[in-house]
Order: sequence, then C-alpha cells, then structure tokens
Amino acid sequence: MVAQLATAPNTSGCSVDHISGGSAAECDDVIVARSLVEVGAAWGLVYGAYLRARYIRPNPYRLYTSPAAASRRAVVLLELCHQRLESTLTAGLDAWRGLPLDALYPRELDDLRRGGRRLLECGQFAHRLRLAPRPGAREDGAADHAPRPAGAAEGPPIRVSLRRLLGPALAYAVQNSATDILIGATEADAPLYAAALQVVPIAGPRPCRELAGAPLVLLQCDLLANLHQRPLPPVIADLARHPIARTCFDGRHRFVPGLRTGGTADLAAYLQWAYPGREVAA
Repeated sequence: MVAQLATAPNTSGCSVDHISGGSAAECDDVIVARSLVEVGAAWGLVYGAYLRARYIRPNPYRLYTSPAAASRRAVVLLELCHQRLESTLTAGLDAWRGLPLDALYPRELDDLRRGGRRLLECGQFAHRLRLAPRPGAREDGAADHAPRPAGAAEGPPIRVSLRRLLGPALAYAVQNSATDILIGATEADAPLYAAALQVVPIAGPRPCRELAGAPLVLLQCDLLANLHQRPLPPVIADLARHPIARTCFDGRHRFVPGLRTGGTADLAAYLQWAYPGREVAA
C-alpha cells in the first residue's frame, strides 16, 4: 500500500499544486504554496491565531514561523474556502539543520534517528476560526493555555480542516520515504490529531518557550503501523480512495539559500524586497 500511495497516478484532474476539490457547500481546495506571497499568507494566519491565543507577542512582520520550517524540504499547505484562506499546515522533512521540534525534544528525535527512522514534522496548524475572540479569554496580555472547546462552535470545522491538510502531508511523507510523522500538539489539539491518524504520545507535556510556555505533547505517527491498522485511520482511508500524485508537490515554493536562517525576520525582509507594497499576511 505504501507503493500505491506513493506512485498512483493523479486521477482527480487537479493541477500540479491543487490537491483536492470540494462541492460548493465545502471548501474549494487544498493547495500547495507556490510563492512567498502564499507562504506569507499561510504564516500570517498562524501569526494571527497564535497572537489571539497569547502564544506570541506582536511583531512588525505579522508572520510566525521557525528557521527549520523555512526549509527547501518543507511544503506549506493552504485550505481555501470560497477563495478565502481557511486553514494551513506546514510539513517539513528532516534536514541538516533538524526540525523545529528539535528545540523541545532533542533527545527523543535523536533516538528516533539513531533507530533508522526518517522523520517529517507537521506543525504551524492554524484555522480562521481561531482568529475570533474566545469567550472568557483573558484581557491582561498573559498567555491562556486553557483547553479550547471541542463543541459545535469550533470542533467539527477544525477537525475537518486538519484531516484535509494531513492527507497531503502524509502523501508528501510517503513519497519522500519518511517512516514517521511527528507533531508537537497542545493537549487540547492532541485529540484532533488522534481522530485523524493513529498517533502515540512519546514525550511531554513539556513547556514550549517559543509559545509562551504552552505545554506541548510529542506525538508520533508510525506510517507503517497506520497502513496496517484496521479499519484504516481516516486520513489513510482518504488517501486510499483518492491518491495524490507526486507531481502535486513539484510546484511547491522552495526557500532560497539567501535566507540566512530561514527565520521570520529574513523571510519577511525577502517578501518586502520581492513584493514591495504587497500584503503578505492574513
């Protein structure tokens, strides 16, 4: 089944960057970011959602990312609903500079590498609904790590969006011979990932300094174990029904070597130089 998911032809009629389509009642597409403007829009949404959650402080670039996320081995996914950015997820293959989660779980990731595991990290998930103020949210500027409600107001739309984004991320992992997907999830979001894939917490919770001390749980998704799970986890079942061709990722934006660290400031400076006067944040 690994080979089927990795090499099956694209029968959906999508263009190189369009992963999936939907009816008028659903979101229109999941697309691969092909330009810095699209990357900036995605990470602008992450910035807005994290700012609303008090995970980060305002910055003049209105972007949130990490040096390891701005990698030539990363793919930035955007879910569009009626041509409006609905949600986003960044998936990055392990590289010489490591993964964003190395900052929080260096021993755990190195143990996996020594065991021959080939890693892909999924992170920077954000949804438009999380830009709205939460009932009872703190107004004193302090981080608020209380679990988000999983009811009708937020849960179902966000679960659906995450599932739609995880499909292309998983296909990208399989097509690049990754064995495991790693996720640093808040305790509130961990059940959303568990509803989409078979994941196992292997470390945590551990406070993340970059997110104002929000505790993260390290989740591991063993791809081979997922492929043998019965019934198939929802994301795997979706891919079995609608395989994603390798060519869908050919047009993804590849970050240029001129970005010294790949971090927020360098990315924003490059965006402002390349697209003067263009709005790049959501």
